[in-house]
Amino acid sequence: MTTLSNKDMDKLKEKALQLRPKIDNLEYSHGRVAEILGISKEHLIEIYCEMGFPYYTMDISEVKEDINTYKRFFKKA
Repeated sequence: MTTLSNKDMDKLKEKALQLRPKIDNLEYSHGRVAEILGISKEHLIEIYCEMGFPYYTMDISEVKEDINTYKRFFKKA
């Protein structure tokens, strides 16, 4: 990956921030936004994490539901 100047990194972060609502509204995936910005998905996720946006956005009720589904699945096996 090419090292960006602080100015270029700031511009990239600004563009990523402008595109964040598209991810939140499920219009674009992280991969699509990364493609638009010309960076890897992993780099985009790093940028968002630095800004305080988690990659996974599950609340505790969703986590509990997934755990219960997992338990039911393996109980049958």
